Amino acid sequence: MDSKYLYYYLLRQTNEFLDIRTSIARPNLSQDKISFFHQSVTGGSRLKNFKIPLIPINAQKAVVFEMEKIEREINHLKEENKGLELEKDNIINRCII
Repeated sequence: MDSKYLYYYLLRQTNEFLDIRTSIARPNLSQDKISFFHQSVTGGSRLKNFKIPLIPINAQKAVVFEMEKIEREINHLKEENKGLELEKDNIINRCII
């Protein structure tokens, strides 16, 4: 399994993991606590039944390639946004001075 594919898949599942945490103040994903909590609430263990789709390695690499491409674009847009925020501040500052 491609480690980056696993990373992106688990990152996508963050909300599900957060839904099954037992602590509101601090996320805690201890398998024992999650298993105990869900056995008492649902009669089963969601974490033990959590499955990661195992697709062919070339498909995993294609997913990683696309995710990294999107992340690069997001980072580029964040940097561009910082520049625009600075430009806005400069416009306001010129009007005040």
